[in-house]
Amino acid sequence: MGRDPYYEADNLFLPDPLIDDLAARERTPFYLYDAQGIRDTSGKIFEAFSWNPGFRQYFPVKAANVPGVLKLMLESGQGLLCTSGLELELARRTGACTQQILFAPICPTEQDLMRAAEEDIPTVIDSEQMAKDLLKLEKLPTQLGLRYHPEKNVEVGARIVVRTEGRKFGMDTLELVKVARLLKARGVCAVGLHCHLKGGVDNARYWGKLLQLLHVAAQRIREKAKVEIAYYNLGGGLISPSCTDTRPLQIETVAEYVHTCAQQLDLALVPVQTEFGRYAVGPHGILISGVRLIKPFYEEIRPLVILDAGINKIMRHVGNHMQFHVSVVGRRETAGRRFYSLAGPLSDHLDKMANKYMLPELHPGDLVALHGAGAYCASLDANYASTLKSAVYLYEDGILRCLRRSETEEDYFSHMVF
Repeated sequence: MGRDPYYEADNLFLPDPLIDDLAARERTPFYLYDAQGIRDTSGKIFEAFSWNPGFRQYFPVKAANVPGVLKLMLESGQGLLCTSGLELELARRTGACTQQILFAPICPTEQDLMRAAEEDIPTVIDSEQMAKDLLKLEKLPTQLGLRYHPEKNVEVGARIVVRTEGRKFGMDTLELVKVARLLKARGVCAVGLHCHLKGGVDNARYWGKLLQLLHVAAQRIREKAKVEIAYYNLGGGLISPSCTDTRPLQIETVAEYVHTCAQQLDLALVPVQTEFGRYAVGPHGILISGVRLIKPFYEEIRPLVILDAGINKIMRHVGNHMQFHVSVVGRRETAGRRFYSLAGPLSDHLDKMANKYMLPELHPGDLVALHGAGAYCASLDANYASTLKSAVYLYEDGILRCLRRSETEEDYFSHMVF
């Protein structure tokens, strides 16, 4: 049937006729999101961490930068994690208030820092230089966080989960203490501690380990800079249930490990924050693509199916070698299935999506659904090979609503200078 026996193989969150009707009037490929699925998963996250009275979940805007999806996150109680000035503006236009936004850039502009300070948006400091730039301002945001990066490899049991050489994010312990002292001199008495080291994690003990590492760093900050810790942010990185060949890691298991670790460290009442993006929305988005061409003898084993969706439509999946299930719209029969390889229409030898999928017999004109396209797909949709960006729709209460229209040729050429 499918590559993942534990994923709801072939089950779509909307009736097939609705997809056929939309494909008759909308250019394929296009993205579809499930409103109820997003709400349900958001509820699971909050329920799992209900042991922590100050728990906050921030959804990374970069994971699905579509206003309609971001509004669902806000309605579900999540905040929005922004990493640039443009994302701050998107969050504002979506309807997020100041305390629903977390600003965590790497190298913000002076204008970005001024805006965050003037609007009192909670801000995360990623480097000593960023701290110095922020301290030049007359006013600081009320809530500040420091992003930590461990000096040594992170090990869970006997397994190295994260190698820290060549780090991009955050500061080591000495830098944390130095920045905390600078903030203390400006009257800052407490900061949050953040740590996000990798994505696609399938080991629940990883987040417990992060809490332990942050606790050690916090002790140094208290001792050396006399600054208290207001909260611990464990970042994201939880693998999406639709991107694994094994039984997906459950949010309840992650929360349980964090709770156990917090109790051991006497931190159960200190607010915990997370930034789960892939888990929050990944399984609740699909990419609908049309079959253009079938080449009968690919690798002398299985036919090669050319879709109208290229790798630029699911860039993060292909780049990270993630697995995703494929369904054929209107076709659920198990008999007569055979192996196919899938590729896109781009003139690029890397434009291959999968080498072995067991599917019903395919014909040009069929529609296929690529599951698990909710995170980092629509937001990474690009004009590579002069392809146009795709439409995004939301399925809610039996109705499909457009969240982002298809890009037109006029759109594509409008910003070019000839």
